[in-house]
Amino acid sequence: MPTAPVRVLLVEDSPSDAQLLQEHLLEVGFERFRVTHVERLQDALTRLSNEVFDVVLLDLTLPDSSGLDTFSRIHSQAPDIPLVVLTSITDQDLAIEAVRHGVQDYLIKGQADARLIARAIRYAIERQDMERDLRRSQERYRRLADELEGLVEARTSDLRQTMLAVEQRTEQLRSLATQLGQAEERERRRLAQAIHDHLQQLLVAAKFHVGRLSIGVPVETSRQIGNQLEQILSESIEATRSLTFELSPPILYERGLVAALEWLGDWVRSKHNLAVTFKADGEADPENQDMRILLFQATRELLFNVVKHARVNAAEVEIRLVDGAWFQLLVTDQGIGFDSSSIPAGTASPGGFGLFSIRERLGLIGGKMEVDSAPGRGSRFTLTVPRGTPGSANPGSPVDQSSLRDRRN
Repeated sequence: MPTAPVRVLLVEDSPSDAQLLQEHLLEVGFERFRVTHVERLQDALTRLSNEVFDVVLLDLTLPDSSGLDTFSRIHSQAPDIPLVVLTSITDQDLAIEAVRHGVQDYLIKGQADARLIARAIRYAIERQDMERDLRRSQERYRRLADELEGLVEARTSDLRQTMLAVEQRTEQLRSLATQLGQAEERERRRLAQAIHDHLQQLLVAAKFHVGRLSIGVPVETSRQIGNQLEQILSESIEATRSLTFELSPPILYERGLVAALEWLGDWVRSKHNLAVTFKADGEADPENQDMRILLFQATRELLFNVVKHARVNAAEVEIRLVDGAWFQLLVTDQGIGFDSSSIPAGTASPGGFGLFSIRERLGLIGGKMEVDSAPGRGSRFTLTVPRGTPGSANPGSPVDQSSLRDRRN
């Protein structure tokens, strides 16, 4: 199958030189050339704008241009077309300078035969193709390098953020461990003080009265001492019962969370003069014991916060089942409120644990705590936990608070 002819744009103002060069190209038997001849640079630029050529044979000295400016204007017009400069012996230095600026080759007029001209054209085209491929490869590698650099930078940023998150998480857990340790120690001191100041004093009084009986006293006095002992023992039993309920109320294990929260409301009212209104969905009573304990402790902590900080004498507690998949427990007050966007890690109240601890422990079982509060408009804490067993697959994402507000309204 014959190959397509090489399309040559010959820019030569000398008709005789142009004629001679075209005759040489006709003599080449192994390659065909189709030559388009123009004498002026502007005509060459016009041709290059409208036609396709494989190579340009260019005389640098033309009627409308001369020197390297001739090459520069052609190269700017068609940077991907190889150029071979035609020069005389006297202009050989200029041709060499043109090669340094990007010309593929040069021919000296009158000294080039047909084979030399054909070889110069062929090599010029091949070198231009190689240079073009090289530029494309370099550009491709440059893009790949830029992409790789971007990926490395993004990965480094991700790793940096991950490390920062790990450090923050480690600090949070360290704070949580410290809080829990401090809460445990405060609880020990509180219990020791309660036993010493109340129960131990009752037992000392009982021992004193028993000692009086042992030395012999009149019958009437013995009867009085017996009544006093009975009163002391009754008070001691009540004190131990109260401590038992404060530590771990049996009602929580025997009758469930709803009954325990009702008891908690009564206990807070009697101990702290905070009237607690309690509402419960009939189905909203977790069967899992760990979840009951967590929600009970969290509610007690939130009610303690109301007592200490809200400056009100009433609060609401509500527990309900949402969408058949989530338990939600709400603790609401109409107190002074606070900026919920800046909740600190928090300090645990006596016998309890802070807001951060509540949030962390809920997160471990697939739940969450949301806080809606602002200065002057009270607070609402919403605890959401999955109905399933802690650690099992979550039935979905915790419900949006907008649905709760709709139901509440």
